[in-house]
Amino acid sequence: MRPILLEMQAFGPYAGREQVDFSRYPQGIFLISGDTGSGKTTIFDAICFALYDRASGMARGTGNLRSDYADPDMKTEVHFVFSLRGEIYEIRRSPSYLRPKRRGEGMLKTPAEVQLILPSGRSLDRKKEADAAIVDILGLGADQFSRIAMIAQGEFYRLLHAPSAEKEEIFRRIFDTCMYADIQDKLREMTTEEKERVRDKKHTLEHLVGRVPDLFLDSPVSVSLKTDILAGNTQAVATFIQGIDRSTAAAKARSEELKAKSHSLKQLTAKLRKSLQEGEKINDFINQRHVLELEQKELECTAAEFQRLAALWERIKIVKEAVNPLFNEKQALTAEMKSLSSRQEQYSRELVVSQEKQQANTQALQIL
Repeated sequence: MRPILLEMQAFGPYAGREQVDFSRYPQGIFLISGDTGSGKTTIFDAICFALYDRASGMARGTGNLRSDYADPDMKTEVHFVFSLRGEIYEIRRSPSYLRPKRRGEGMLKTPAEVQLILPSGRSLDRKKEADAAIVDILGLGADQFSRIAMIAQGEFYRLLHAPSAEKEEIFRRIFDTCMYADIQDKLREMTTEEKERVRDKKHTLEHLVGRVPDLFLDSPVSVSLKTDILAGNTQAVATFIQGIDRSTAAAKARSEELKAKSHSLKQLTAKLRKSLQEGEKINDFINQRHVLELEQKELECTAAEFQRLAALWERIKIVKEAVNPLFNEKQALTAEMKSLSSRQEQYSRELVVSQEKQQANTQALQIL
């Protein structure tokens, strides 16, 4: 905010109308000095009163702002013009005070008045509306404005000794960094939500892994598989599934081979029976019988192996049906966790940039 014009009428020690033209100092640096009681603090009181309907010092109220030396018919009023971000604002404010009646004896109370003229030309005449607009325009409340803009009677020390949280709030409003604070709060909220989602996904994964059938009971193979799933070792899980596919194909091939041998054995048995019926030689029969016995033994071994492989195949299918959805969800979870990690890193970088900007602004104000 840059002050342009201040006019005081029947205000404080000034019985008449006084004007302070700040536009004479375009460089923006000026000094208000004078003897004790000459009215220096009144200038600050007038500015603060025009903006916030209160004096700049805590010990001075608005009830004694009217000059004791003013003419009874002269209105107590402060007119203040200032610029902010290249736009001109104008405000007039009068306190409530008592003045002698024009006729008869006694005192008459004059009501408080305010008028705020915005750059658009719109006029705000109601106190509540004008006061709220000033806070919105300047970004500071009366207490904060008095502590950082009004260095009257050394009261600036109150800002220096204010709690850190209060200083942070003041600096945030001065430099309009509320947006960064909102971003920080939003980032913290999003980070918390993402962490909760990851934690829920991990619990779901642990639950699904617990439902995986234990193909090899408590063997190292089964324990290793569950450990790889929980640890996110997708390569190991994929290798295990590929191994299941290869074992399945081998089991199917062996089953077909056993079926073919069984068919051949049946054919040979039928041929031997036919040969016996046709009266073939005993030696041929004995030889054929010997071969038949060998084939019979091989068939019995093969049948046992086939039964074992068939049972293993059934258990493999159960594992595969349970692992495949789990593997797919794990891949989706891994991709989501990578995305969350990337977003968390981005949020962290934005948070660091926000904090560095706020720290730089704080250091700049401390230097001033």
